[in-house]
Amino acid sequence: MARTKKERKRSKARRAQQQAKQWKYERVKLAQATLPAASGRVRGTGWFGNFRFWLWGGR
Repeated sequence: MARTKKERKRSKARRAQQQAKQWKYERVKLAQATLPAASGRVRGTGWFGNFRFWLWGGR
């Protein structure tokens, strides 16, 4: 099945997105494992948390 260049590019982008999501989960897991829960909660709040929220479009 021949695919157009656009389709190939799109599938590659989707795969990269999935990988990024996976890395994010791994990082979160690591952070939760290494940090006390309280400090993790505090770090997620404040202007930096809001900035990150805005940066990633609310994800």
